[in-house]
Amino acid sequence: MVQQYLVREYERINENKLYESLGQRLNIDEINKIGYTKNIQDLISNISNDDLRDILLRDIRECAISLVTNQYKSCIVICGSIIEAILVDKIEDKGISKFDIGTLLYKKPKSKAVKKMDLNELLELAKAEKIIDIEEYHLSNYIRFYRNIIHPSCEVRKDY
Repeated sequence: MVQQYLVREYERINENKLYESLGQRLNIDEINKIGYTKNIQDLISNISNDDLRDILLRDIRECAISLVTNQYKSCIVICGSIIEAILVDKIEDKGISKFDIGTLLYKKPKSKAVKKMDLNELLELAKAEKIIDIEEYHLSNYIRFYRNIIHPSCEVRKDY
């Protein structure tokens, strides 16, 4: 009886080592090392749309936690959300609320509200309107493609 208890406790302790190591990396020094500082939070506070600002603050904090705890898949997915929120804010700041995205992507007219666009459409619009430069466009597109690993079938096929 005592031996069974000790074996179970030993297994539990070993199983918990992974989570302890995650916890040890999750501290303010590690978070600051990757650039998540008051400075980044202050930059986000300049966003006038309260909902977008709150989403960005939440997502960037979650992304920082994912990064320092080596949760890279989660980090990439959240990065896509961050890019999308920033693009919506910058596009709306230019006074664009609706755009004919069809001529850029679909070779036929298709007017669409900015808030209903997916990341690919937002990137194409931002590039066309010179809101982002070509390097930002390609880097953001790389993240958009890479986040497809969220689909297990893509990850198994290594289709990313």
